[in-house]
Amino acid sequence: MIRCKDFIGFLDRYLDDELSSAEREIFSNHIRDCSCCGKYVEKYRSTIRLGKECCDGDCISEDVPDQLVNAIVQAMKASPPKHG
Repeated sequence: MIRCKDFIGFLDRYLDDELSSAEREIFSNHIRDCSCCGKYVEKYRSTIRLGKECCDGDCISEDVPDQLVNAIVQAMKASPPKHG
């Protein structure tokens, strides 16, 4: 069983298909049973897809500071789904 607050730590590995089959089953069951986390995964996937579409393969412009990119990534990881 996975708790919502632990969910973010698995997200990148889940989307990159890097979880063991047992971990993947636990994670999949959680996002199926927890509507908040399920919606978060959908939004996260959409964000990645839209980012790729907008950037046409060149994901981040060279004039975007690395600190800004890192701050955005850290903010996404630190902001677990909120239960309503």
